[in-house]
Amino acid sequence: NYEQLCYEEVKKPGSLIRIKSPEKMGKSSLMLRVLGYAEELGYRTVNINLGQINQKFFEDLDKFMQWFCASAGKQMGVRVKIEEYWDDIFAPNDNTTDYFEKYLLKGIETPLVVAIDNFDRVFNYADIETDFCGLLRGWYEKSRSDQLWGNLRLIIVHSRESYLPKDINQSPFNVGLPIELGEFKPEQIQELVSLHRLTWKEQQLE
Repeated sequence: NYEQLCYEEVKKPGSLIRIKSPEKMGKSSLMLRVLGYAEELGYRTVNINLGQINQKFFEDLDKFMQWFCASAGKQMGVRVKIEEYWDDIFAPNDNTTDYFEKYLLKGIETPLVVAIDNFDRVFNYADIETDFCGLLRGWYEKSRSDQLWGNLRLIIVHSRESYLPKDINQSPFNVGLPIELGEFKPEQIQELVSLHRLTWKEQQLE
């Protein structure tokens, strides 16, 4: 049961769950159920949908990372403090890590689950993809030995793979728990139809 696997994984310090499926096959729905479960456990949750970002944020890595930090903080109910934690002498990844480590994670006692939906969108922007993927992989590695970072749990939701060759040590797509949702089998469709109390003929099921 994919749901149960995700429920168990999200309880683990520093966990990373990767949910992949074709469009309209339930990956966002599964993500929302996992976030709901995490909230029942008393965890803080953030749901970032990259499919809804304004195009301008993909034109500059700094802007993208600042948007990511601000969006996460806003959903946590904290003030945006980009200016306090952003130093132009450092790279965007360093500043983003500082923002989470010294502000968003430091201020909470419970785990924080950050879900990133429609991750595919970054695959269209090589510069952002390289750095953002490296950032998430770096956070995952930090969580192995740092209790503060162990409080961060990540969920990445996507429909396709990246076409960009990656250093395996800089990718979040070869660590964590992979969940791949396929198309429904006939018996699953029948079960879904029954749950909705519909009466479908064989042709409709096909």
